[in-house]
Order: sequence, then structure tokens, then C-alpha cells
Amino acid sequence: MPSFEYTAIDRQGKNVQGNVVATTREEAALNLTKTGLLVSRLAEIGAAPAMQRAAVRPGTSAIDQSVHAAKPAVSIAPPTTIAPPTPAAIPEAKPGRANDRQLSFLFSQLASMLKSGLSVQQAAGHLMSRVHNKGTQASLEDMQRGATEGKGISRVMEAYPGIYPPHTVGLMRAGEESGAMPEAALEVANWAEKSHTFKRQFWLLRATAILIPALYPFLAAVVAGSLQSMRDQEASGYKLDNVGAVAHAVGLKLPTVLIWWAGGIAAYYLLRWVWLSQKARPLRHRLVMMMPGIAGRARAESLRLFAWSFGRMSASGHAPQHAWEVASASMPNLYLAEKMAAIGRNADRNTKASTMMRSDEVLIPPEFADMAETAELTGDMPGMMNHIARATDVEFNTRSESAHWVTKLYCYVPFAIMVIVIAYTLYKTLYTGIISIVLEE
Repeated sequence: MPSFEYTAIDRQGKNVQGNVVATTREEAALNLTKTGLLVSRLAEIGAAPAMQRAAVRPGTSAIDQSVHAAKPAVSIAPPTTIAPPTPAAIPEAKPGRANDRQLSFLFSQLASMLKSGLSVQQAAGHLMSRVHNKGTQASLEDMQRGATEGKGISRVMEAYPGIYPPHTVGLMRAGEESGAMPEAALEVANWAEKSHTFKRQFWLLRATAILIPALYPFLAAVVAGSLQSMRDQEASGYKLDNVGAVAHAVGLKLPTVLIWWAGGIAAYYLLRWVWLSQKARPLRHRLVMMMPGIAGRARAESLRLFAWSFGRMSASGHAPQHAWEVASASMPNLYLAEKMAAIGRNADRNTKASTMMRSDEVLIPPEFADMAETAELTGDMPGMMNHIARATDVEFNTRSESAHWVTKLYCYVPFAIMVIVIAYTLYKTLYTGIISIVLEE
């Protein structure tokens, strides 16, 4: 009976390959599909070169190309997990933006679907009808298409940097390579939820900080117009209507005010666009690590996700250096992620995890290296890294509370100074104007 070699994607989104014995190629495809595999290549072993190149058409399920013939007993060789190919180049960036709340919703649903046994292709198809962000919909469509071509979720996410932050790509890559896709998606959802909760505490401050500078030109126009109306009243012998005189004077000031206001708004959005751009992300993360109180939270957050990813990679049998490389990419703070990645680049396949952890005792607590040495002795690196992840999560939650108040301090002090300066300027303008008019009389 002929034997066929296949490459497919299992329900967890992992690339698998193996051999199947069946009477015909169509029968082999049908039986593989019944086991939950999405076949991307199927060729008879020992067949002619033209037959070797035959494969299931991209975007088409193997069952759509099968023939419902008699089903003699067949045997399917257990699939062998293979690592996804190393990307040759970073994909071209595609447009789109998403906030933490939207990411939390998306990945919590993805985790639930993958855990229930749905394939990546099926999950992406269901999610497309549940999201309203056009960029996210486009990325899910690419995920669905990429699943039929053997392309991992992380590879597709990498092409949408405005939607998926770099560390979410790293987390999903760790899930793909360790066979823990549902768990990785849940980690992304939990991170997004905590990030959203932390940021939404400052929405009133942000709104006020934008509103007051935006209103300042109009307040200045009212003050200047009021002073001018007083002069006009004096010149007319106080025969003008008070309200009408003020309205007329303010209206004369408005064109100039609107020009300055439009310029200020344009400058604000330009600076905001530059500051929030992908190129400025490393600078933002570097500045965060220079801010007492907030730096501790960012460090704990990054180390927790690093420990989780490293533990998953270790559990799946990856060498410490490769596990370190993937885990480094799952750290939210890019400054810390680059420092951690540099440690991995200076190591080799024979370097122990504990040795790498001792390379930077400022970034990595010394006790982590001690625990890693114990894990290397007992052979339970995954369990030890999970313990580190849980301990760091407790530290992260504690530091989040203190970072909340420290961040408010950082924000309220400049905000208070801005309000005082604006109030003083308006008061000084009005006061000196009134004194000048009185003295003229």
C-alpha cells in the first residue's frame, strides 16, 4: 500500500509532519483531515518528481479535494513536531491601531477558541465577525490565510506593529514553539487587561490637561476683548451697550486667536504622533526605566513574562540559548528586552540558564540564578521558572499600586504648574489692563 509524506497544521497552530499509509492520495488527505490536521503538503513517497510537488491548494481544506471512496483500514504515523522556520526578514509594516481593551477582548476569545480545539484558521474566521477594528480584521484575515500556508500567528502579527506590540508577538511565538498557544494567548489577554486598568485611572487628568491649554487662547481673547470694550466705552462716553461692546471687541480678537489655536492643535497632534510612533517606542521605554517608582513596575512586568516564556520553552525541550532568545522578545519594555537579548547573543548552545542569569545581576535578581541552578540540578527548569513567574507577578501587582500614585505625582505637578502659569498670565493681563485704563482716565 502506498505511503504518503505530509506537512500540516494541528489544532494548536503548530507545524507537524509525518507519514500516512493509504490506498490513494485523496484517501490519505481525507483521513488526515478527520484527525484535525489542516494539510498544506501531501506527496507519495517514491513517486515521480511531478507527484512529489503536488500539494493541497492554499486556502482549501484537504477534505474539499478528497474523493469519498471505500475506506480500507489505514494507519497514520504519529506527527512529529517541527520548529517554525526562522524568518528571513521582518515583514513590511501594515497600517492599523488597537488599544489595550481591544487586545484583551481579542486574545481572551482566541485563547478560549484554541483551548476548545478549534484550529487557528477556524478561530481567526470566527473572530473576524466579532471585532469592529478594520486593522484588526485585516490581521485576522491574514492569520486565516497564513494558517493554510503554514505561517504562524506571530509572523502575521509582526506585520501589524501598530496593533500588536512587539512583546505580544514574542509571547505568541513562545506559544507556537512550545505547543502552548492557548496559554500564550491568555497571557497576552491578561497583560492587556492589566495595562488598560492601569492607564484608565488617568483619563480625567489627560482630558483636563488637553482641555485647559485648548481653552486658553479663547480665555485670553475674552480678557483682551473686555479691556478693549472698556476703552471703547470710555471713548464713546459710556453710551455703548455693555454686552454688545464686549462681544464686538472679543469678535475682533477671535481671528488671531483661531490662527494661534489651530497652530497649537496642529503642533500638539504632530508631537503626539511622533511621540507615539513605533520609532519612538524604544525611547519611551528607556525613559520609563529612568523614572523611580514606575521603573520597578516595568521591570517586574517584563521579568514575569520572560519567566513564563522561558519556562514554556524549557518544557518543550528547547536549548537554554534559544529559549532565552524567544523569552527576551516577550518582555514588554524594549530597553530591558534588548539588554536581555544581548545576554543570549553572547551565549552558545551549551551555556546554562543560570550562567546567563548571572551575566547581569542588576537586571536579573541574583536569587533567580540560584533557583535556576537548583532547577538544573533537579531537572525541573519549567517548574522553577513558573514559580519565578508567580513570585514576580506578586511583585508586579505590589509595584502597580505604588506606581499608580507615583505616576499621578509625575503628572499632577507639571499640570499644577501649567494651571498656575495660565491663571497668573490671565490675571496679570486683566489687572495691568484695568490699571492702565484707570490711569488714562
